[in-house]
Amino acid sequence: MPQLYWGFETKTPSGKDAPYRFEENLKTWTSLKEKGGAELYLGLAAYRAGTDVTDYTGISEWLRRDDILKRQVEAGRASGKVSGFCFYSYSSFLEPQAQREKANLLPVLKAEPLAAADFSVQFSD
Repeated sequence: MPQLYWGFETKTPSGKDAPYRFEENLKTWTSLKEKGGAELYLGLAAYRAGTDVTDYTGISEWLRRDDILKRQVEAGRASGKVSGFCFYSYSSFLEPQAQREKANLLPVLKAEPLAAADFSVQFSD
């Protein structure tokens, strides 16, 4: 399970778009999935919600935005290659700074019916 813990706007220390930002990581892992028959589950960073992460964007994207996890789930689903998600750490959703992020994420998780054979949501702690 790859851990795609960076946001969408992550930069390198020199200010360029980081090659490991979320969308680039997602492309890498979905292309690898095409080469094999394994299921692809993404590890997403719930612990970063509402926190000051060094992402070289000035003010951390995780402080400025409260829909990063939601957009990551949507992007994973849109790829058609992601079978599910694991959020590390589940206890992070209980933190006060994560409440807006959690509120934006939950409707997305509930919106699409989950079929055990083709999609699952997992929480880890």
